[in-house]
Amino acid sequence: MRSTLLLLAALVALGCRPTTSTVNYDVPRPELSQDVIGATDVFEVRVHLEVELSGDFRVDGDGTINYPLLGTLRVDGLSSAGVAGVIRDGLADGYLLDPQVTVLLKEQNSRKVSMLGEVTRPGRYKYRDGMTLVEAIAEAGGTTESAVLTAVILTRHVEGEEYSVDLPYRDITEGRAPDFSLAPGDIVLVPTSPVK
Repeated sequence: MRSTLLLLAALVALGCRPTTSTVNYDVPRPELSQDVIGATDVFEVRVHLEVELSGDFRVDGDGTINYPLLGTLRVDGLSSAGVAGVIRDGLADGYLLDPQVTVLLKEQNSRKVSMLGEVTRPGRYKYRDGMTLVEAIAEAGGTTESAVLTAVILTRHVEGEEYSVDLPYRDITEGRAPDFSLAPGDIVLVPTSPVK
């Protein structure tokens, strides 16, 4: 009888313990490199002895810049050296003989995470390697009283494609689902409850 009671107590205890589910968030991760250029980043191009081809450029939301003589160039996902190579190759193709091009990253705005909606301090926060959803919401001051915690919406851009996924924030904080690893450029929206 006693062993049966102990077994029942153990089963009840196991049933009360939160279990972590194997959630597949099904959203790809971009390349995570300190020197990768992305949307809204600002870099300086220096072309030796060519002042009119040198200057600061801000990457558009679609990952491109408009460069003199060469027109629209896709630069997102490239390193500074990669962007310099694209410009050098373009200028060498009929414009300059052996162009010397350097690119210096000045503002890495794409390595930020945007926190929107029902967080205490909405805004853009610097991305740290390994940053998770829970850490980012905590950095934004936590959620407000009118926040919907069952489905926080994440938007991510990878190689020109937009992905959106609902993240079970309440399940994550209560240990029933794994935390979600963020990436630079992610947009996190904590929705508002329709019931006030």
